[in-house]
Amino acid sequence: MNVLVVLGTILLMLMLVVGGETGFFSFLGMCLNVLVFLGMCYFLNQQGNVYLIAFISCILIACLNFFFVNGWNQRTQSAFIATIIVMVLVCLIVPVIVNKAYIQGFAAEETEELGHFSMLIDVDFSQLSLALILVGMMGAVTDSALAVASAMTEVKERHPVMSQKELLNSGLRMGKDILGTTINTLLFAFFGSQLALVIWFKDLHYSFAQLINSQLLVAELLTMLLTGIFAVLILPFTAWICSKRYTGK
Repeated sequence: MNVLVVLGTILLMLMLVVGGETGFFSFLGMCLNVLVFLGMCYFLNQQGNVYLIAFISCILIACLNFFFVNGWNQRTQSAFIATIIVMVLVCLIVPVIVNKAYIQGFAAEETEELGHFSMLIDVDFSQLSLALILVGMMGAVTDSALAVASAMTEVKERHPVMSQKELLNSGLRMGKDILGTTINTLLFAFFGSQLALVIWFKDLHYSFAQLINSQLLVAELLTMLLTGIFAVLILPFTAWICSKRYTGK
């Protein structure tokens, strides 16, 4: 526990030195995001509507990331609108994919660890899978949206006579610049978090067919791919919304 306190203090100090007031609000926003996530877990445990709870929780997370940390302005408003559009697409597309891929619920490898617990859980695991994907993608989606919106704000301030088409093309070029780093961040985050899982599969002597059909691995890969897809999809949405709002059209 002492190590966590020391590391948390170091993180706070670095954020204050580098970011100043914005760094402080970023740290505070991170803590509030944790509270939102814990609140979501509590209400899910009360057998509430999974879709509604997850969607409201993600809206709160987006509001904290955009407005609490970076203030109420055109760039945060544009990034927020793009995020809401992507969240709606996730709610429409992901349930179909989850049902087709059969990743909901617990995998066979987890049954031994769960054998001592009650299986009488009044929660729809298909809906829970959507909630996990929706919450898991919020970091990458909001980061990509705000990066494009902030860059386009700087461009518009330095070149106020730019047309909507020119500003849109500029935003799309910026989106291409951060595209590779966004995908690589998700890829290596997956590799880092699932390294133990890969080693475990190796010790179990899984064949390649068993490996690619393992529910655990498929669920993690699917989550990473969906997060990458929507993190990429939000780039043109943000660029288009910013180009419309910044040129008053």
